[in-house]
Amino acid sequence: MNGSPYGLLRDVLRIHDLQLCTPPPWGTLAALDLMGRPHVRWQTPLGTIPWLKSVPGSQAWGSVNLGGAMITAGRLVFVAGTLDQRLRAFDEETGAELWRAPLPVSAHALPMTYLAGGRQYVVIAAGGHDRLPSPIGDYLLAFTLPGPGAPVPDTATYPAAGVFVGEMRSGADRHATTLTLRAEGDSLGGTIEFTVPAATGTVTGRQAGDTLWLTIPFHSPEKRCDGTLGLRGELANGGRLLDGWLLFTGPCSGTPPDSGALSLWRQ
Repeated sequence: MNGSPYGLLRDVLRIHDLQLCTPPPWGTLAALDLMGRPHVRWQTPLGTIPWLKSVPGSQAWGSVNLGGAMITAGRLVFVAGTLDQRLRAFDEETGAELWRAPLPVSAHALPMTYLAGGRQYVVIAAGGHDRLPSPIGDYLLAFTLPGPGAPVPDTATYPAAGVFVGEMRSGADRHATTLTLRAEGDSLGGTIEFTVPAATGTVTGRQAGDTLWLTIPFHSPEKRCDGTLGLRGELANGGRLLDGWLLFTGPCSGTPPDSGALSLWRQ
């Protein structure tokens, strides 16, 4: 099995043969002409399913999507919402895809636009979804055309070592969490403590850029059970914020596998 939480959930889906029950396309963007007799003016596949990208023809199947579309006065349609973590712009007249940009996690939200300093910006909130096979995050991203006065994105890589405090979430459950990370050569080690149930564990993993992959076996004396957390996390906000997507496995996870999200601030 793939060692990352995302890959583990994908493997679980394959093992249990949980496939979409309708034929593709699984997601489209469509324009309706309401002048006279209403009809579909154009329709185009929206997004892709990441784990099917190597399958011939999958680029035309679209993606399950959750999120609306915004139309600008310049006749551009901006939409995210797909599992492949992209913000896209389409031609309102023809439906042709004109532009796309990668996002750190999926954006299941409606884009918005505003003017500032004579420049127009398109903004999207990217948070992922703890019940969809995508990472969790806490990002607000703004895009504008290049040129004088355009902001410069922060592309620095930040060290993961330190103490992070916040909470893990899985469904309605909330777990107050303290995660301590330390550098061990080219790897990461550390400890975790969380509540409801009270549990502690050891951390091993690695960092690539601002992305962390952690494996965390834990024990709960309160419930007398063991479990494992798989975490894919992203450092953001100058390395002060750690957002992650979790997969719980083992007897302590309820009905495994159970997924969740983690949001922690550096102390």
